[in-house]
Amino acid sequence: MEQQDKIAIEVIKNIAIDSSRVLAERQRAIDALTLFREAALPAFKEIEKKLT
Repeated sequence: MEQQDKIAIEVIKNIAIDSSRVLAERQRAIDALTLFREAALPAFKEIEKKLT
């Protein structure tokens, strides 16, 4: 995975877990993570931990 992809995943993950953002914006961030497929799995796991 390229460094740019890692940075993008990290930024999008941070948007998804930011409780000060609008729910729709956070959902769009989660949807955007799906574009990275398997590379985004660690980010999804972290989002799950933070939101549960």
